[in-house]
Amino acid sequence: MLSIIGKRGWAALKLDMAKAFDRVEWHFLESLIFHFNFPVNFVNLIMKCLTTTKLSFLLNGDVRGSLKPSRGLRQGVPLSPYLFILCAEGLSSLLRVRQEAHILNGIAISRHAPAISHLFFADDSLLFCTADMNSCLALQDDIRALFFQTFNLEDRPFGCKYLGLPQCLTRSKYHSFTYLCDKVASVLRGWSSKCFSRAGKEVLLKAAIQAIPAYAMACFRLPVKICKGIEAAMARFWWGSSGETRKIHWRSWKFLCQSKFRGGLGFRSLVHFNQAMLAKQACHIMQNPTSLLGRILKARYFPHSSILEAVLGHSPSFSWRSILWGRDLMASGLIWKVGTWDVGKLQSCFDESMIYDILEVPISGSYGHDKLIWEKESSGCFIVKSAYHLAFSNQDLPSSSSFSDFKKFWTRIWSLIAPPKVKLFVWRLLSNAIPVAHSLFKKCVINSPLCPVCKMENETIKHALLDCSRSRKVWRYSRFAAYYDAFKHLGIDEFFLGLLQSLDKNDIGIMFCFIWALWNQRNNFVLNQHTIPPKEVYDWSLNFFFKFLDAQQHHVTGSNSASPSTSVQISSSRGLKIFTDAAIDSVNRRHSIGVVVLDADTAVKADFSTPFSGLVPPAVAEAKAIFQAIQWAQLIRLPVDVLLVDCKSIVDRLTSCNWNNSVFDDILINVKNLLSFSPRLAISFVPRNSNVLAHKLAKLGLGLDNELVWNGSLPST
Repeated sequence: MLSIIGKRGWAALKLDMAKAFDRVEWHFLESLIFHFNFPVNFVNLIMKCLTTTKLSFLLNGDVRGSLKPSRGLRQGVPLSPYLFILCAEGLSSLLRVRQEAHILNGIAISRHAPAISHLFFADDSLLFCTADMNSCLALQDDIRALFFQTFNLEDRPFGCKYLGLPQCLTRSKYHSFTYLCDKVASVLRGWSSKCFSRAGKEVLLKAAIQAIPAYAMACFRLPVKICKGIEAAMARFWWGSSGETRKIHWRSWKFLCQSKFRGGLGFRSLVHFNQAMLAKQACHIMQNPTSLLGRILKARYFPHSSILEAVLGHSPSFSWRSILWGRDLMASGLIWKVGTWDVGKLQSCFDESMIYDILEVPISGSYGHDKLIWEKESSGCFIVKSAYHLAFSNQDLPSSSSFSDFKKFWTRIWSLIAPPKVKLFVWRLLSNAIPVAHSLFKKCVINSPLCPVCKMENETIKHALLDCSRSRKVWRYSRFAAYYDAFKHLGIDEFFLGLLQSLDKNDIGIMFCFIWALWNQRNNFVLNQHTIPPKEVYDWSLNFFFKFLDAQQHHVTGSNSASPSTSVQISSSRGLKIFTDAAIDSVNRRHSIGVVVLDADTAVKADFSTPFSGLVPPAVAEAKAIFQAIQWAQLIRLPVDVLLVDCKSIVDRLTSCNWNNSVFDDILINVKNLLSFSPRLAISFVPRNSNVLAHKLAKLGLGLDNELVWNGSLPST
């Protein structure tokens, strides 16, 4: 591929290395491994693994003959991909040597940007150079002499995609990305002939279809028309359309994209997900400015500033425009994490109430540094999920009176132990997405809104499930007859609200299955003229629920199996033990810590309590208690063996090697640093009922003005 800009031309060469895996020459690989200074014994072992291979042929079910290959890496061997990476590194080294000798000139997008001569990813390779004779000869010498002969590569025309993405974007971005719509349509056509429940369709759409454009969305801002086209195809599949058959979409796609706990189904709005994925790219550039991508973009677009202040600049690429779109979302969710406060200056500049508000801002410690963190996560780290919710929440969401009183119950509804298709039916019922006669009549599908069962009133959802004569008989034979009599005069929303407030978890699951069975028997009567006795409807729903419960029992039992206890016996240590706890007063915006030292006979040797201003999360207060306790023990040289805390998350985090940007983790890092000076001190989890003394001290500290230390006894309360 050639590109000419002004008087200078650029060339790109794509290598198809798909078959190189089976054609690696062994003597070349052996020389390459020696070049990387691997031990001789190790190289000999590797070569024995390669050269002792024997192949046989399976002919008509019989193994015939054998041969010994002389080259290639065996498929399925865990070591083979790493050996192939060494071969690719050999090519990369040759190209770098030619580039440093100015024989091969890579492409630089600006004067101060690093030159790129090659990009390797798995078996996809792109080589870049200036379109002059020297560079082409250099590539010819390296590639044709080394790889086309060593690997027996095929020389093919330049492809149109790299890593599944179009390499050359046309003026019409829509036509460049139509392959995504085609791929989605192809997958959905394969599923259209199969019978899936709506719960099954939900899983397929979320797990498979929404993942198809994800990689493209991480690199480019897809045209809105592409996103809407994919969403339209998903909506048609969800509501049951296939071929020439069109089904009613009872709810808009925007409504379905709302969170399940706000009344939707949690499908992705692709436009907003696209922006969240690009925000991740912008965050990567901000956090890793020395990466290849960061150095190239900085040299071209923001050489004297950060990406947060960057602008489009002159003649920006489509990729840069896309990243800036994601950058805007990322910037809207960033906040400063304060490293230190100067309380003296605060007191001289603000009144007392303002100082309390300022001190409530969590800080990492006395020697921390200010830095930007992601506001939407407690860890302070950027997460695509929270970025998507931020982007989606910025739009005007559809409202519905049906959900105004139900928002706090959606968590309970979706967390019930009930068949997914039953819970989805309840969602359809509460969102007015049930094809009753009244709704079908309004959409001009049928000629009459009358109930097809009793033919007395218009069939609304409430009438079909509560007021119809046949439904009333079924309710009378169920265990929910008393609740039915108490709430039947209410609307369908208030009816379910009352049941949710009155029934326990299992009864709600049975009731959902019962209502689903009630709707199924209505459909069976309307479509097949088949009548089911009222008592059998309830008995069938009860049997259906308990069969589902039995099927889940093995999973529930396995997940609830007892795990080894993380608590320790208080009397197991023969030395001194420190107990810590924290208390929080949200009214007065204060928190305090309590520390008590016990000997092997559980006698109190020392204790102290310290109050702090400001309101902090409980985990932060617990971490501060541990930090203060260790610091105090080291200061007075207390010979302690174990520190016991009733916050298990702290014990788990201290054993983790992955640290986040949260204040909680910053304090724990300080704790780890202190522990390095006390290698014998161990931190363990203890149940709350074994940490009563430290808890009392922490509560006592809320009423103190300064730190108090007691020796040999607990303070009187």
